[in-house]
Amino acid sequence: MKKEVNIDFGTVIKSKPVIVNSKNGLKRFEARRAILCTGATDKAPMRLNVLKKKISGIYTLDQSLRILSENKKLGEKILIAGKRDFVVELAEKQLEEMEYDFEFVEAGEDIQVIGTDKVEAAKVNGVEHKCDALIFFNGREPFNPLKLKGTPVGNVAVYTYDYSKVEENVRNFLAKLQ
Repeated sequence: MKKEVNIDFGTVIKSKPVIVNSKNGLKRFEARRAILCTGATDKAPMRLNVLKKKISGIYTLDQSLRILSENKKLGEKILIAGKRDFVVELAEKQLEEMEYDFEFVEAGEDIQVIGTDKVEAAKVNGVEHKCDALIFFNGREPFNPLKLKGTPVGNVAVYTYDYSKVEENVRNFLAKLQ
């Protein structure tokens, strides 16, 4: 027995009851079960020493990929600091094709940025690297800033750049509904 599932797009403001801000205004839903599809975001290094300073040239991997896709310039000398992942390798390939001067360094969460208004260098694992743009990647995490309740599905459940895994998670979830 198949049932039709209503899908509404918008920004969830509250999860009990479900209140959504959509293009048609606020909607309230009474639901026994909500499916949470808020996505994932790049983890920020917790000990990055510039969180309260306004220094330009610091990007998450996600931000840098978006900038590159818009054909905007990141910087002259780029340092990618973080953990090795297939998406970092894809970013490196894209930077190479666009003839950027860049290097990758394996790093944990302790990255010291040198500069006042703009990145001039970054100290990673005690070694200073001259750069005017820093891209950091320390993995992905679920994006759920409002701590919404619901069944996590898609990238909020698997939080990866490997969208075949996201699709597999959604397919498995939908198969359980039938």
